[in-house]
Amino acid sequence: MKFCQIITNIEKGGAWVPFCIIAVLAGCAAWLTELPPTDIFEVYAPSAEAFARGDWKYAFHPRTGVFFPALSGSIAWVFSCSGERACQIASISMLALSCFPLFALFGMIWDRRTAWIATLLTAVTSHMMRFAAEGLRDSGKLLALALLALGLCGLKRDAESLRYGIFFCIGSALLVLLRGEGGVIVAVCGIYACFIVADWKRIAAGTVLFLLLLLPQLYYNFRTIGYPVPELRYGAVLKKAGILPPGTPEVEIPESAL
Repeated sequence: MKFCQIITNIEKGGAWVPFCIIAVLAGCAAWLTELPPTDIFEVYAPSAEAFARGDWKYAFHPRTGVFFPALSGSIAWVFSCSGERACQIASISMLALSCFPLFALFGMIWDRRTAWIATLLTAVTSHMMRFAAEGLRDSGKLLALALLALGLCGLKRDAESLRYGIFFCIGSALLVLLRGEGGVIVAVCGIYACFIVADWKRIAAGTVLFLLLLLPQLYYNFRTIGYPVPELRYGAVLKKAGILPPGTPEVEIPESAL
């Protein structure tokens, strides 16, 4: 009887319980990680440290965008830690925060207990835990996809919901900011969302919000490679298609970008 009461009390904590569990487990895994991948040493950690120093020229890159370097760099500056540790904290935070939209999403399908278990099992998968422990930006994909799916499912239930529309826009923008190839998923889901909403004013408002969230990255790439695109490879495709950059690029897009 006492055990059942304990389980019931844990379930009352909602998404906060898997959030804490994931944060602790990923934190322990990060502490035990002695040799992070090459991307951390060569790209992410130096970018975070450059951001913390205010050295903007070396803080960003057209391939990795501005969101993750800004997030990890802010952590490095606030806590005066190394770039490697800042990347781990940023990655773990994104993974742990994904528990909230996941719990809400699963709660639309199952009862509270099943949603709680599903949230924990989804976030604790080996790939996600490895991404977070090593400090890679890929753990944020789960947060982005969970927000996007929550927004899309919510709009399916209530096409006039402002909250779910905002979730959809934030999730879509975050996915593109973290991984350039996420634009394909966002495009497909965005077209479907337009059919669900079927109101050009709301569609226009969502598009504006989405573009505003992407604006820093679009502007940075416009200044750097001459194309206002989310990621370097989009610019490489446009260049290969013979479309000249509207801006004056600071660097040339390498042939190996694709």
